[in-house]
Amino acid sequence: MRPEIRRENVSTEASDRSRFLLGSATVDPVDGTVTGPEHSVRLEPRVMEVLIAMSRRAGEVLSREELMNAVWGDTVVTNDVLARCVYQLRSELPRVLGAATADDVIETLRKRGYRLKVAVNPLDTGAIAADPPKKAWTALSALLLTAALAAAAWWWFDTEQSPPIRSIAVLPFVNMTGDPDLESLADGFTEQLSHALANVPQLRVSARTSAFAFKNKDAEIPVIAGRLGVESLLEGSVRRNGAQLRVTVQLIRDDGFHIWSREYDRPHRDILALQSEVSQAVLGELGLAPAAEQASELKKTNYVAYDLYLRGRLEMKAGGEDKFPRAIALFERAINEDPEYPLAYSGLADAYSLQLWGVSAPDEAAWAKIDEAIDRALSLDDRLAEAHASRGLRLYMSKQYVEAESHLRHAVSLNPNYVAAWVWLGLDLVLQDRFSEASEVYQRAQLLDPLNPGLNRNLGANLLLAGRPDEGFTYLERATQIAPDHPQAYRMIAWWAVHYGRLPVALSWAQDGLERFGEDPVLLAVLGHTYAALGLWDEAGGAFEKAYHLIPHDDYVLERVLMFHLMEGDLSALDDKFQQRMKAETISVTTRRILLRWAMIRDLLAGAPDRVIAQATPDVEQNLRCNAFGAPGPRLYLAYALRLSGQEDEATSLLSECLDDVARIQAQGGTYPRTTYRMALTMALAGDLDSAAEHLQQAVDQGWRAYWDASTDPLWTPYRHQQPFTDILEGVRLDVEKMTAETAP
Repeated sequence: MRPEIRRENVSTEASDRSRFLLGSATVDPVDGTVTGPEHSVRLEPRVMEVLIAMSRRAGEVLSREELMNAVWGDTVVTNDVLARCVYQLRSELPRVLGAATADDVIETLRKRGYRLKVAVNPLDTGAIAADPPKKAWTALSALLLTAALAAAAWWWFDTEQSPPIRSIAVLPFVNMTGDPDLESLADGFTEQLSHALANVPQLRVSARTSAFAFKNKDAEIPVIAGRLGVESLLEGSVRRNGAQLRVTVQLIRDDGFHIWSREYDRPHRDILALQSEVSQAVLGELGLAPAAEQASELKKTNYVAYDLYLRGRLEMKAGGEDKFPRAIALFERAINEDPEYPLAYSGLADAYSLQLWGVSAPDEAAWAKIDEAIDRALSLDDRLAEAHASRGLRLYMSKQYVEAESHLRHAVSLNPNYVAAWVWLGLDLVLQDRFSEASEVYQRAQLLDPLNPGLNRNLGANLLLAGRPDEGFTYLERATQIAPDHPQAYRMIAWWAVHYGRLPVALSWAQDGLERFGEDPVLLAVLGHTYAALGLWDEAGGAFEKAYHLIPHDDYVLERVLMFHLMEGDLSALDDKFQQRMKAETISVTTRRILLRWAMIRDLLAGAPDRVIAQATPDVEQNLRCNAFGAPGPRLYLAYALRLSGQEDEATSLLSECLDDVARIQAQGGTYPRTTYRMALTMALAGDLDSAAEHLQQAVDQGWRAYWDASTDPLWTPYRHQQPFTDILEGVRLDVEKMTAETAP
């Protein structure tokens, strides 16, 4: 069931309209601006109210509840509304204030809230008075106060003085006749309008995925605006009127106030021109006429080519194995209709690129088709955001992550509303282990497309990777509310809850998911993982065997089953599963890394370090990388084997590289429990036992509870019975046993 979101009435406490100084910048709540020595920014009204509330208690930690009460009062809103406001402040204020990082302005404190770290001083009389002294008011004072309040009320309700609207959602146009042909035309007209408005950098436009969530839904305007996080809505209807189309359009403020409306009668063939006319009128009403002129300079094409292009983009978001071939066919038809239409070439390149997703070795002919389409698009319009994003996607697909980042950042600078470019940029940063930056990018994408379940899942996962569990789990849970019939968010919440040591939570979500979705194999594997973490071996074995029977070639399931056999001490079963998978016709890079790790563990437990060293051939070098994901990688096992065989220099060199890798990952935001645990283990192997113990305790404080993994890992053999490791691990074991007792039937 979706959370209820009502109109967000700002409380009077947070509505002081006086100017004040924020560090070196002047904050003017009336016009919504923050002006620094070199830069200024205009904030949306809700964002400004959050800043005012934080400024009243600058330097103090405000919990999320305190901020929400100060800004929204008794009105019910979801946590992500506040998260979006804080994200905008952390994104915009550092540049205005000349701060190095967002944390220098607003600090996020895990499980506590937020703290404004910049000095606040009054500029006008009465500005930002946290606790004004009581006064004995005279009759004259009361009279003056009444006059001032009356003047303020006149200002507040005078629409001419309202802050400018800079965010909008185009709702699906209603087909008033029920004609199926008119239905697709109405959806296409909505898509065209949204696309045209999204090309205006000064305007934030909610993405189609979120706007279309309200198609055929009966919801009030303030509710829709609150769910989408926008200040205005564009809605309308389409009907046939003889040989003409009658299109009615309304621009409505988020409180339900109608700003503008118009009715148009046009021939069917003029629908593209009508879309342009409507978008120009809307931008004019919003005071964005210069931006409208920029948008009108985009390459003109005929209606048929434009419609084919939009249909191709929609096909790529549809389901089915043949969605990319269908999209490719539509883009090729658009190019045949207009050979000089750059968007069609960009769409064609993206369809070919995405079709290669997961293909281990695409042939050169595929890359050549993609490059040809991108080159053609850029030759026709070198300022086309979609074409630069296509180049970034192509480079990302070929693992040229640094080069891809440059093109994707250029794309979002050209069109800040292009959600796909933000998503691809986020993925690119994740593959560079830059999780804090990826979280910021995904928050920008989620701001544009707040009801996209995939975006909420990606944002949640990145916040969890960046060591921000409260926010991360909030977005994952939001994804379950947006898409209650999809198991992916259930899988992710349970999986992440295990890795943050929230084992009862993991158990609850895995069980609820299986009850809802049946014997989902990944949920079964997560359930088995949770049981194993709790030491419930019989239950774990049953869940793993079911999962392995359903999808024996899934990497996560394979890794969990191998882990279980190791914990049980059943090396013969482990070896059987290992050999079965090695006989498969195709093995992915991830699978090879999993199998290599388990083969090394098997050989170390068998007292055969030479066999471990023999497996580390040059062709598996990629599998030896110490990355941010998964359990301790093969490189650590190789280093341990080298040490056991007397090759100390080689072991030290490998461990030094691993320490650098993990330190880099943590410096770039990868601070979740696994990376801290990885650092502890690597430091122990490198001989820095004091630092290793400190990091192990930090991992425990972050939520690491994988006691049973550590108890069977041969890398812990030299340290398991040394202090203070013994006490730390024993504390974890007791904590796990307590959770096991709490979750027992």
